Amino acid sequence: MGGVWVYAEVKEGAVKKVAFEILGEARKMASSKGEECCAVLVGQGVEGLAPTLGAYGADKVFCVEGEDFARYTTGAYTKALYDLVQKEQPSILLF
Repeated sequence: MGGVWVYAEVKEGAVKKVAFEILGEARKMASSKGEECCAVLVGQGVEGLAPTLGAYGADKVFCVEGEDFARYTTGAYTKALYDLVQKEQPSILLF
């Protein structure tokens, strides 16, 4: 439980640049708190993007995948993130 998390938005099959910038700050925060720095990817076929986030400082990457995420819908993405946060209980979640 705990950790500093970053929601890494994906657009057109790539992680948006701002996610890497936020991940850098999250890495600093996690280190100062003695916690893990984690990233969250939601979408269809996003698992292949996880190593890139690891290279930018994520200790762990949570991937929520499925056909429900082929197209962005606020409800599906919000529920996926909400369920994961309820289960894992991060200390901080950055967007």
